[in-house]
Amino acid sequence: MSNEKNWFLLINGESDGPHSEADIVARIRSGELGPQTQAYGPGADSWRPLAEIPHLAAAAGGGPPPAAPARPAQPTMAPILAPAVAHQAEASGSTGSTVQLRLDKASEYTRLNFLLRLLGVYYVLYVAHFFLWVGYCYAACVVWVLDMILAIIGGEHHAGLVAFEQRFLRFNVRMTASAMGLTEEIPHIDMNVRGEGFPVDLELQPEMAISRGAVILRLSGIICVMLIPHLLALGILGLAGSLAFVVGFFAVLFTGAWPDAIWNFLVGLIRWQLRVTEYVFGLSTVYPAFGLK
Repeated sequence: MSNEKNWFLLINGESDGPHSEADIVARIRSGELGPQTQAYGPGADSWRPLAEIPHLAAAAGGGPPPAAPARPAQPTMAPILAPAVAHQAEASGSTGSTVQLRLDKASEYTRLNFLLRLLGVYYVLYVAHFFLWVGYCYAACVVWVLDMILAIIGGEHHAGLVAFEQRFLRFNVRMTASAMGLTEEIPHIDMNVRGEGFPVDLELQPEMAISRGAVILRLSGIICVMLIPHLLALGILGLAGSLAFVVGFFAVLFTGAWPDAIWNFLVGLIRWQLRVTEYVFGLSTVYPAFGLK
C-alpha cells in the first residue's frame, strides 16, 4: 500500500489532505472515516465514496462494494462532461450554477517561492503559458459563437464544443490560482491534459438543451445588460480582493501560510466569476446567485 500522499478527503464539505492510502486505511479502521466518506486521488476521476474505491473498499465496508447497475449510454455527452461529486455548497442548485470547484489549500507554502514571485523572477516560468492562454481565449470565443449558432439550429449545445469550453475554463482557473499563489504548482501548458492530482480542478454539469431565446439574449449582448449588477459587485469586490491579495501575499511570505479569511475571500471571488462565465456561455440558464459561496 502506497505511502505517497496523493489522496484528498471531503470532510464537512471541505477538502482535507493530502493523505497516503495507509493513513486513510488507519483512519477507517479507527472509525474516524466511514464507507460513505468522499475521497479523490489517483485512478478516481471524481469524488467517490471510500466503499466504491476498489483498493480501499475492503477496509471501508468489509469487502468489495456490490456492482452498481449499468447506466444507459449517453452518446451525446463527451467523457469530460461526466458528473462529479463535489462540495455541497458549490454544487447547490440555489446558486443557479453547476460549477464544482476544488481548490486545495496547502498547510504550508514555500517562502522562497513567494519571494521570487514578489521580485517577478518566478513569473518567467509563465511566459509560454501566457501566450497560449491568449490563444485559448480567442479560440474559446470562436467556439462559443459556433456553439450558439448550432444551438439556434438544433435547440441544444454541441457536446464537443462544450467539452472544449470546459477544458478552457479549467485551464483558466488553474492559471489564475497558480499565478496568484493559491497553489505553487504550475498547470500543464496543454489545456487538454487533465492533470490528475493537480490541487485545482473544475467540473461542470451543463444544461445541454437551451432555448433559442436564451441564445439570442447572448448573441445580441442583452445578457451583458442583465449582468450589470454582478459586474458592478465583482468590480467593487475585485478592488477589495486586490488589497486582500497583497496582504495575504506578504502573510505567506512571512508566515508560510495563507490566512483563512483572505483565502476564502479570494476563492469565493473566483467561484462567483465562474458562475457568471458559465451563465454567459449558456451552460446554465439560471440567473447566477450573488455571493462568494
